[in-house]
Amino acid sequence: MQDNIFTTLGMKDSGYDSNTAIIARRAAGYSPSPNGPINAGYIHMSIPHAAGALYSTTEDLLRWEQGLFGGKLLSPASLEKMTTPYKNSYAFGLMVQTTDGRKVVRHAGGIEGFNTFLAYYPDDKLTVAVLSNINGPAPGAIASKLATIAHGGTINTTADRQEVTVDKRTLEQYVGTTTSRRARSCGFVCRRII
Repeated sequence: MQDNIFTTLGMKDSGYDSNTAIIARRAAGYSPSPNGPINAGYIHMSIPHAAGALYSTTEDLLRWEQGLFGGKLLSPASLEKMTTPYKNSYAFGLMVQTTDGRKVVRHAGGIEGFNTFLAYYPDDKLTVAVLSNINGPAPGAIASKLATIAHGGTINTTADRQEVTVDKRTLEQYVGTTTSRRARSCGFVCRRII
């Protein structure tokens, strides 16, 4: 990985994670709790291995996309094979779909304390990378909104919302209890590249 991909593409802030090595600027992972974020559970990197033990930055993920789709890693025939779905939208380790009339090659990831989403729009040469160091809602929704903005579209933000008054009798119809543990507050940190 180091010789054939990271060094070749200039990915200086990517590598195979280690529980013992000191890695400069390594982000800590968190999980939401009712009282705010807590440290994410421990996982030895030999467990996720190739399925989740790599670390990177948004800048390096841009270098990855530019190298992969710029012909620096694979032949055109291999890239075509890698990005051609063979089961529904699933290609070789990637989802390939059409969203809002645009082809998008994407992949999401998650591990204790971290969630990621990387999308590439080949027709526009647009890369959207969202990295989150807290478990919770997947950053795919953020990536989708960033792509919409990059493509000249508009999105609704919290500033676009308006307060409405609902009478007390209507609200009383919804009073009750829940046993759902999913109703927790959570936050996230993300960085973007456009």
